[in-house]
Amino acid sequence: TQTSQIQSRGRDVVNLLRLLPGVHYEADIEAMGDSFGSQMPNIGGMRKHWNQVTVDGLNGNELSGTNRMNSSINLDAIAEVKVLLNTYKAEFGHSGGANIEIVSKSGSSNYTGSAYWYGKRDAWNATPWENNRAGLAKPKLHVDTPGFNLGGPLGIPGLWDQGGEKKMFFFYSFEGPQVQ
Repeated sequence: TQTSQIQSRGRDVVNLLRLLPGVHYEADIEAMGDSFGSQMPNIGGMRKHWNQVTVDGLNGNELSGTNRMNSSINLDAIAEVKVLLNTYKAEFGHSGGANIEIVSKSGSSNYTGSAYWYGKRDAWNATPWENNRAGLAKPKLHVDTPGFNLGGPLGIPGLWDQGGEKKMFFFYSFEGPQVQ
């Protein structure tokens, strides 16, 4: 619930780390994935390439020893983000920095879903003060981000049904940013 109610610039999960004490970013992230993966921040004074990211237990770092996360997962598909620092169990130790665990949502016994569209326009923003001072025009910006997610019990009524015991579930999420 907290993740869905927090505004995140660029709809990037790594941007949520800004809320934690001891996190330092060098630059703002405008969009999910930045350029070649989301850039990781310095956490707790450690080097940013020491951070280990896992998405559903799998390695989410671009390459070992880099400061980028290559697993793009949209905010509406995230159930939990956990950051482990310093003294954590050996099962989490792959690096000397922070261990960032991202857990995706899963289906449940009821069908749930949502559809959304986020838009950014230069007409909706103020002109930056640097541009006003230099007499420059407002930067052009036109980004549409449509998406949806759907989850529930797996079964096809009349063809294949799990009966009273629903043990298999699905969750699907899509988000497609479009820059014009």
